[in-house]
Amino acid sequence: MEANFAQGYGQELHGWKPEPATMADKAFASGNLVSTPGDMQLWNRSLLNATLLSREALQKMFTVPTADGPAHTHYASGWFVEPSGVIWHAGTLAGYGTNNMLLPATGYAITLLSNTPQNDRWKPADVTLEIYNTAMLGPKLPPLLKRVRTTAPQ
Repeated sequence: MEANFAQGYGQELHGWKPEPATMADKAFASGNLVSTPGDMQLWNRSLLNATLLSREALQKMFTVPTADGPAHTHYASGWFVEPSGVIWHAGTLAGYGTNNMLLPATGYAITLLSNTPQNDRWKPADVTLEIYNTAMLGPKLPPLLKRVRTTAPQ
């Protein structure tokens, strides 16, 4: 484990074990996107305020493609876009689970970084939404849609 990196953990029958780095940590975006809560806040502010990308570019990035027929998705250029207006992206890898949620209607962004992976009981995206609703940062939001990464009929 490198200095200043949080050790990832996986669940065992009676506790937790350190997760070793995987090839995905070195080769794919999951492990190569390294940030801090403060930097994530700067990134989220730049998205919500269109200070890094233009509003036009952001609109394109957050537009869900449409397809003819029964196909459906709510995935747009790396972001899930909910009917409620919530825009989010989650990540999971051995030892880690994250969620970054933008709430443009209220101007809030919530980032959750953890050193345990998503599982049946721990879903960072759902917890992030619960934080928003519990803190009453705006109108109560409905549960997130099931992740659909394809326009193929479900």
